[in-house]
Amino acid sequence: IAQSVLETGKPLLLEDARGGRFQLEDWASLLAVPIPDRGVLLVGARQPAIYQREHQDWLMLLGYLAAQALENSLLHAQVVEALEAQKESEAQLIQSSKMAAVGQLAAGVAHELNTPLGTIVLGIQSTLRKLPENPLLKTSLEAANQAREIVSKLLFYSRDARLARLVTELNQVVRDTLQMLN
Repeated sequence: IAQSVLETGKPLLLEDARGGRFQLEDWASLLAVPIPDRGVLLVGARQPAIYQREHQDWLMLLGYLAAQALENSLLHAQVVEALEAQKESEAQLIQSSKMAAVGQLAAGVAHELNTPLGTIVLGIQSTLRKLPENPLLKTSLEAANQAREIVSKLLFYSRDARLARLVTELNQVVRDTLQMLN
């Protein structure tokens, strides 16, 4: 019965379904209406001739309302999913903006540290000329040069990569990155 209603797309009202082509034993009256794009709404009664055309119209209306409610439910789920995706995108954008701000701050700090570090290196080199065998000065110079190297790499990473293209040794980039992470 449901298959027949689905195929034709038309309601079916059987006043006595015990005989005829469907031959139902448990149901005498039967009413079936299609639910557009969803299936069939089927009601039955044990007494014959219970349902009339008015019942069919009401059940058709109920079927259309049920189809609309199901469609609304699916659309609501899609809207909720889209809102969740939008919230996630916004959170990622905010995090990305924060990371960009931290990068700009690090670049500013690195730039400001570069000048005093240069002065320190020059002072240590000048003093080393007067005291060439002083191990503390040699260690200090190595540490100051290492700090300048770190600052230089921070400044390099903070530059806009779109400004220029350079031939780069990939192994050196990996080594520099690993050194900065350690």
